[in-house]
Amino acid sequence: MKLRAVSIGISSGVLLGIAGLLGYFCYDGIVNAVLGSLFFLLFCGTPQTVTIFLATMSRNLFSHILLLTASLLYGAWFVYGLYVAAYDPSSTSALVLLVVGIAALPILIPLWLAVVVPEIWIYRRRQHKQSPNNSET
Repeated sequence: MKLRAVSIGISSGVLLGIAGLLGYFCYDGIVNAVLGSLFFLLFCGTPQTVTIFLATMSRNLFSHILLLTASLLYGAWFVYGLYVAAYDPSSTSALVLLVVGIAALPILIPLWLAVVVPEIWIYRRRQHKQSPNNSET
């Protein structure tokens, strides 16, 4: 139970930090259209949201550590994308935020599968052991 609280706290902090940086850049005038930045937030926020969801639902320590590390590294990758967008404040610099989310998927998808597949396997194994029809003669 303590791990779930820690993972929710760290993940919430990373999400709030990303939202704060995005809000700062919107306020500062680097990303001019707020609705446009919300569109890009959908693409760059979805991998983070999936990672946080899996971290809160996972049951073992290895999954928590793996997903929280992935969450922190994705936050650093997002900050780097914002830095690149701020360094070149052109009208197309917000496209970097689109690339941030898509470019992280080849790394995040195997991590998600490395967490989800063992969880499903363990769950099915427990269900098979507990079923009353499982009588070996």
